[in-house]
Amino acid sequence: MDKKYKIENGRCVALRDFGGIKCGDVGGFIRSEKNLSHYGNCWVLDNAQVFDNAQVSGDARVFDNARVFDNARVFDNAWVFDNARVFDNAWVFGNAQVFDNARVFGNAQVFGQFSRGNCPVFIGTRHVVSYSGKTAIGHTISIGCVTLTIAEWMNQYRKIGKINHYNEAEIDEYVYYISMIDLITKRWDGEK
Repeated sequence: MDKKYKIENGRCVALRDFGGIKCGDVGGFIRSEKNLSHYGNCWVLDNAQVFDNAQVSGDARVFDNARVFDNARVFDNAWVFDNARVFDNAWVFGNAQVFDNARVFGNAQVFGQFSRGNCPVFIGTRHVVSYSGKTAIGHTISIGCVTLTIAEWMNQYRKIGKINHYNEAEIDEYVYYISMIDLITKRWDGEK
């Protein structure tokens, strides 16, 4: 195997050119070589950190101030950036982008691409969460068999979670998914 980087002062340093990275480029923070594959064009940049048993592989990128840790995986063409966190046993893959202050955790799986043509889908601990579409009264999200507008979910998520016997951690997990889709739809609509 031809190594593509070395670890120097806790940062990855490119040993050859690949995927827009030049030999000598200093990347983000990794704790060991198990955190960043030598195969593909994956890379950790800026002040991003990957540690514990977390792995970045394929052509994935982790940058800005993002953190990937515990047993999390980021692979394929996925990006994790801004102040996003991916942890526990969560996976981010495909063309997914996790950003802003998003948190992906538990056994969640985030994949696909967040654009109007490809709708966000999250595989949560208990149910799949997916963007359903835009209606006259707003964007809608389906969690399991229940479809509501984002506003309705934001107002009722705790009550619905308790009715369906979710514990507090699961309720917190699902409100993050709702919030992420809310943020994405606001970007689609040109809101700040």
